[in-house]
Amino acid sequence: MRAFLACLPPQACLATLQAWQRQLQRLGGGRPLPARQLHLTLAFLGEVTPLQLQRAADCASWATPSLPDAITLDACGSWHDVGWCGPLHPPPELGAWVNALKDELRAAGIALEARGC
Repeated sequence: MRAFLACLPPQACLATLQAWQRQLQRLGGGRPLPARQLHLTLAFLGEVTPLQLQRAADCASWATPSLPDAITLDACGSWHDVGWCGPLHPPPELGAWVNALKDELRAAGIALEARGC
């Protein structure tokens, strides 16, 4: 199965994210995602076995304490016809956290799928 790791936004942010989706839809078309599918992608795992997926979830759990308390989403765009929003200037702590997560994944023998933007 193909998989990726992601953070779910806090419940309090969902209404704002859904409003942003509607604005993007008016500007560029497409369709908004249901609130339960909104997420911040952290790492693409590609093809994984169920055991590797469990190991990846464990790695994410171990890395969680260093996740930044807040991330400002102040930019939007599209990637292969998929709309996105994210931080214009990601906090250094977020980059460090993602790198720590990827290091944990590699140490667990899970190859990461390279994705360009």
